[in-house]
Amino acid sequence: MAFRFKLNEPIVRGVHRIAVQQVDRAAAHIQASAGAEAVTSVHEARKCLKRTRALLRFVKPLISRDDFKSLNGTLRDVGKAMSATRDRDVVHAAALKLAGDSALKPATAKRLKAIHEEASAPAEPPSPAAEPGALVAALVAFKATVAEIGIDHSGNHLPTAGLAESMVGLRRDFVRAYEASDGEAFHEWRKSVQLH
Repeated sequence: MAFRFKLNEPIVRGVHRIAVQQVDRAAAHIQASAGAEAVTSVHEARKCLKRTRALLRFVKPLISRDDFKSLNGTLRDVGKAMSATRDRDVVHAAALKLAGDSALKPATAKRLKAIHEEASAPAEPPSPAAEPGALVAALVAFKATVAEIGIDHSGNHLPTAGLAESMVGLRRDFVRAYEASDGEAFHEWRKSVQLH
């Protein structure tokens, strides 16, 4: 299940095939997220969603604005619903790593210990919209919608236009990062590189 188009594959068939494969993989990881490997499952599901969103950006010039907003919004919302689990794990790991630094001031070490304990505490139960069943249902609806979207690949409407649009954003964020010269601007540039 490689994340790529096949040689001589019509663009419409390739988009539908790749989107369905990635969404099916995400759904399987979401269903596995209730087990012992919840953090890994959530991380893998979110990677599948990011790949699918990248595919949508690739063909964005070929589909209607409403279709793009609807499909991208569904994937974004499902990813956000799972972000709390991933965020807790990242905070937990970072606090644990930093807490081992002997050069820390006592007040900082104490605060890191509190963050570590807070991230280690049992998580609040997810909202009904963030339950695995609801997330999988949203992805099933996404698959039905993506199968029906019109993709105009005739004439000058080439899928590479999505790459060109992505490159414009990447260059813009590159310039902003070096002009601002701060961590947040470089983070935005890094996200643009990842998206491209």
